[in-house]
Amino acid sequence: MLPIVIDVSRIRIALVGEGERAERRLGLLESAGALLVSRFHSSVAPETIDFGHYTLVYVAGCDSETSGRIARQARAKGCLLNVEDTRDLCDFHSPAVVRRGPLVLSVSTDGLVPGLAGVIAEYLGRIFPPVWATRMAFLAAKRRSLHALDATHRDIREAFRHELQRRNWVPALPAPSNSHKELGNPPRGPLITASVDGGAAPRRE
Repeated sequence: MLPIVIDVSRIRIALVGEGERAERRLGLLESAGALLVSRFHSSVAPETIDFGHYTLVYVAGCDSETSGRIARQARAKGCLLNVEDTRDLCDFHSPAVVRRGPLVLSVSTDGLVPGLAGVIAEYLGRIFPPVWATRMAFLAAKRRSLHALDATHRDIREAFRHELQRRNWVPALPAPSNSHKELGNPPRGPLITASVDGGAAPRRE
């Protein structure tokens, strides 16, 4: 799976279904800033929905037959599809998310163990408490000052490492290691993604 960060305020999204699951999906989209969300009841015939208007399609709270019909119609129009609890019908998965202002931490298990992703997200939420929403303004200003000094990407990364440890904002961060390269492919596990202002940097733990 490829972790990406999408500006959902710019795209059209269809949400098909009702009940608690659909409401949960709607809440996820609203918290992410989605503005163009169209809702359809599961009783609406999928063939009557013009999926060509939408980039993403979420299906939640529908039976398996209805979900399959929606999937066929949506894919025929080139939509990316997420059907809750039906991994084989998903083109993408919604990760567990921790939001701290412009800082977004997400955890995905490729749809295999969603509950584990939630547990890890809770752990990250304790490491990065809500005060991080205000810390981001300070860190953004520091980044601009370093850019003004023509600092390299490596210099900036190390400056942030030092700053976070100096202020005790995160647990001690180990220095970068090449051990994974020496051992071959890195071990697979939950994919933890951090993004700031739309930039994503995946890291396997």
